[in-house]
Amino acid sequence: MTTIALDISLEPPWNPFCWGHKESLSFLFQQLQSKRMPHGFLITGPQGVGKKTFCYHVIRCLLSQKLSYTPPLFPGDSLFRRIAICCHGDLLALESKDNTPLKAEDVRSVQKFCQQKRLESPLRIIFIENIERLNAFAANALLKILEEPPPSTVFFLTCENPRKIVPTLRSRCLVMALRPFGGVQDILQHHGIWPFHGSLQERKWLFLALVKGRIGHSFHLLNNGLWEKAFFLCDGLRNMCLPRQHPSFEEGVHPNMLQVFSEKPLVFWQDIIINYLENLLFQGLCSPDNLSVLEKQAFFFVSQERWWYRLQTVKSYFQKGLSLHLDERHTLVCALSSLSAE
Repeated sequence: MTTIALDISLEPPWNPFCWGHKESLSFLFQQLQSKRMPHGFLITGPQGVGKKTFCYHVIRCLLSQKLSYTPPLFPGDSLFRRIAICCHGDLLALESKDNTPLKAEDVRSVQKFCQQKRLESPLRIIFIENIERLNAFAANALLKILEEPPPSTVFFLTCENPRKIVPTLRSRCLVMALRPFGGVQDILQHHGIWPFHGSLQERKWLFLALVKGRIGHSFHLLNNGLWEKAFFLCDGLRNMCLPRQHPSFEEGVHPNMLQVFSEKPLVFWQDIIINYLENLLFQGLCSPDNLSVLEKQAFFFVSQERWWYRLQTVKSYFQKGLSLHLDERHTLVCALSSLSAE
């Protein structure tokens, strides 16, 4: 049996593993083997849950003509590498980079691709990432293709929130929702990359709260020590929620926090901040013994209603900032400053 070392820095196309989605893979393979095979699959789920990794796993299975949960290819295989860099004659991948929306010109390349003859496989495969970022013209162009799909062609589309997609476009696909799973710690420990030992043991609960069962997000945090910066941010959030007379209280956003914010886009830090505040509220209500001394002081300083209001206020700042394309630094400062406001 071939064994593969786990590299958490791998991008999804290069990742041979697909953890936590065995049932979804089994269901999808059943659909692919049926006589009425859907021509489009819309894979949904939160950021970092493994949507792109899931799609590339299925794509490798289809292009190697092996429909099974066990990965048919490994990184050393030539076909695996060609699929990862999208140099296969029957694969077209459109991936949004730097949060840039795909345009109608990008979707027109799909039309040209569908008119070509298949070169190596019985199926022609098209992968489009984050279709909620398609502009209106690109979404309409894609809808026209899906309304009259070319023969022997399968679309794999991904998105985080299917409600942001035009209903007519969503109705042309079989929607599959990938769920977070509870085996993240077991996987990381099995591969020897679980860092929370000894004095860091008590921090594992914070890490698992931020990850929320998303294996891809855990890799992102562990890669390049990003989890340490996320913890620094969470400690700053906690201090901003302390009573003003507390020696650790911080009013406003610390300059070091602003430096951390500059390393990742707003949507990344939004995920960290909201998950931390939601976990603090949940643990405070259900399991206060899991909170640290400072977290208990921050939580019990105000009423539960006040905590709920704080969380909703932070969420509203982020939603307005993203929807109106406001300055990311300004949005973060406004959202976090609301935590220490009385």
